[in-house]
Amino acid sequence: MKLILKIIPSLILERLFLKEGNPKKINKVDRLNAYRGSFMHFLRSAYRDQIESQGFWVNQIVKIDAKKLSPQKSFLALITTKLPMSSFTNIVGDKKILSFKDILQVNYNKHCFEIKKSKIEKAKAAVQQTSYIYVEGNSFELYPDGNSSDPESMILQGRLNNNKMGNFLPLDYEPKMDYRKKSENFHSFYLNLNIKLQKILILNRR
Repeated sequence: MKLILKIIPSLILERLFLKEGNPKKINKVDRLNAYRGSFMHFLRSAYRDQIESQGFWVNQIVKIDAKKLSPQKSFLALITTKLPMSSFTNIVGDKKILSFKDILQVNYNKHCFEIKKSKIEKAKAAVQQTSYIYVEGNSFELYPDGNSSDPESMILQGRLNNNKMGNFLPLDYEPKMDYRKKSENFHSFYLNLNIKLQKILILNRR
C-alpha cells in the first residue's frame, strides 16, 4: 500500500519595522508593486467586473496537437484577442464563476512605484506582463478577496505564478490611493485656489 502525504502550509504575516527611510512609505510602495498585476489583483478585477478598467486584457489560447506536423508534441496558438468578461466569467446563483474551455492568456502593463524625494511616484514606462491560466474546461468560484476555490487545481504560468514569500499580501489588503486621481485632485485644488485668488484681486481693485 502506497501512502501519500499532502501538506498545505498556512501563512502568518507580521508587520515589519524598518530602520532606514520612511517605513510607511517603503511598505506602501512594496505592497503596491506586489499587488499591481498580481494573481490577487486579477481575480479581484474579475470578481468586480473590472478587468479592463484595472489594466488587464485577456486572450484565448488553444493547445494544438501537432505530432504529425512537427517533432514537438504540441504548441499554443492565439485564437481570440481581448475576450469579453462574459466569455470566461458568469454568475451562478449568488456565486461568481470563472470557467473557460481553453487557456486564458492574461496581459497587464505594469507601472512600478518608487520613492523619489520623499514622494511616491509611478514610473512612466510600463513593462508588459504575460501569463497563462490553464482553465481547460474547469470551473472555479471567485471570492471578493482575490482568492478562488480549489486554487491547487488552477495551473498558472508566467508572472501570475510569482509566489515569492516577499510578494504575499494580506487577504484584506486594498490599495488606499489611486495616484492618478490624486494628481487630478491636486490639479483641481490648485485650479480652484487660483480662481479664488483672482476673485480676491478683482474685489481688492474695486
